[in-house]
Amino acid sequence: MTEIIALSLSFLVTLFVVTKMARNPHWAIRFFDFPQVQILVLCVLLLGVDIYLFSFTVWYHWVTAIILFLAIVYESIVILPFTPLYPKQVPRVPESRQKQGLSILISNVYMNNRQYDQFTALVNERNPDIFITLESDDQWEEALKILEKSYPYSCKIPLSNMYGMHLYSKFELFQLRVRYVVEDDVPSIVTEIQPHGKGPITLYAVHPKPPSPTENEESTERDGELFMLAYEIQQLDTPVIIAGDLNDVAWSRSTRRFQRLSRLLDPRIGRGFFNTFNAKLPLLRWPLDHVYHSEHFAVRKIERLRHIGSDHFPLFISLEFNPPEGPEFMPEEADEEDHDIAQTKIENAIDRGSA
Repeated sequence: MTEIIALSLSFLVTLFVVTKMARNPHWAIRFFDFPQVQILVLCVLLLGVDIYLFSFTVWYHWVTAIILFLAIVYESIVILPFTPLYPKQVPRVPESRQKQGLSILISNVYMNNRQYDQFTALVNERNPDIFITLESDDQWEEALKILEKSYPYSCKIPLSNMYGMHLYSKFELFQLRVRYVVEDDVPSIVTEIQPHGKGPITLYAVHPKPPSPTENEESTERDGELFMLAYEIQQLDTPVIIAGDLNDVAWSRSTRRFQRLSRLLDPRIGRGFFNTFNAKLPLLRWPLDHVYHSEHFAVRKIERLRHIGSDHFPLFISLEFNPPEGPEFMPEEADEEDHDIAQTKIENAIDRGSA
């Protein structure tokens, strides 16, 4: 009986691995992009259990163990770039160096979270140059007024649909635009800033809907928006930063394709996962909140901050502008398949968003 349970669980977990390899955009398939580390841990545990229980006198014992081993290798390769075992894509600048960049704090505050003072205290403590809130509504906007003296420039989009967004800055915002790229109830912000007289720098704040049973049935809208941004970014001649809750993980096929298309760098590569969701479930966490930037920056500091009552942890990053050293390596070039898939996703996203 114990052996049957071990075989069944081994089959189930390897099915998770195979399922996420499919390109089907349905939420039930794309969900398995998220718990990569958890699936890896399960594979390792089950392989250990199987080795302990199996006699390896029948062929399916060997097949099960080999498949689990291959799953472990595959999952390890996928997450390896987001561990300290991998070379850092973005170089680090010592904090002792004179600051020539900017710092950003991004937080999905969770609309129904009313622990406003936890967040405002964190902003005062970390003193970022810019902070971005996601899922912020009218009540959050009222609570954030206490910070306006320190952050005189802002863009406010209070919404009660979980897709409100606020951006506050110590630097003036130029060419400020609020856009609804794919869906008419999901905004994004694009603006230019000139921190410390440098720049201009183009800053994007984004929060596309996820594929889920309560949101969009497919990942099409999310992926289409990201790929549209990637192509737009490629046409810019300014340094670029994109920050937000992408409702996707750093290692997913879509996010890696976005990075290849946009040629933006991921400061987490070679540093860590920086899991921001779910703040309330320690065993089910993955990196949903992201900051990508062009090669014009290096990292002074990147840090996941303390819990503020939301289901997301805030993310803080300090970037140095025009560092003495360039990136260790650039993302791979997008190939023909990347462009074909991206164009199809964009067309489908526009069709679904306007339906």
